[in-house]
Amino acid sequence: RFAEIQYTLNLSVTIDGIWKIPFLAPIKVDRIPSVFKQNSVIFSITAINHEWDGKGGWETSLETVMRIP
Repeated sequence: RFAEIQYTLNLSVTIDGIWKIPFLAPIKVDRIPSVFKQNSVIFSITAINHEWDGKGGWETSLETVMRIP
């Protein structure tokens, strides 16, 4: 049985600096529309960007694509 999802989502997330995040690692997000939660949607990391502000601040941005297991 296949569930129909009308469109896919790309998700960008910015978090406090972190390293050793593997490429294509899956992440779960709890703040997405309920239709996606019902289908056990996960997001795979496709890009990792780090940003330093020169004052000790470090942020990591993750770009992801939706996947249905």
